[in-house]
Amino acid sequence: MKPVWKSLVLVLLLGGVIGAGVAWWVGNYGSCADRWEPYANLVERFSKRLNLTPDQQRSIAAILEENRQKIKVLRAEIHPRFEEIRTATRSAISAQLTPAQQAKFDAMQAEWDARRKPPG
Repeated sequence: MKPVWKSLVLVLLLGGVIGAGVAWWVGNYGSCADRWEPYANLVERFSKRLNLTPDQQRSIAAILEENRQKIKVLRAEIHPRFEEIRTATRSAISAQLTPAQQAKFDAMQAEWDARRKPPG
């Protein structure tokens, strides 16, 4: 086989593997994004494994939603304290570095911050 054909076959195989992975992911995780209920996928899994009745499904969905709100409030309370510690840690580390190292560390932090930000 010529090198061009080997590359072509490799690209086709790689494309097939990536396509299959995306199809699997959409099949397992993409379906819950189409629903307005945040915990629909979780309730569905509970229902299948525990044989829940429709009343139990609604009740469990309500419990999950109620506690999601509590977690959201707790995160809002804790987040500023967490950010304060993160900032202090980064400053303390930066103080130990040379100017060249500080520039690299700043770039690393920018990458970390970009990954932490939710899309959109």
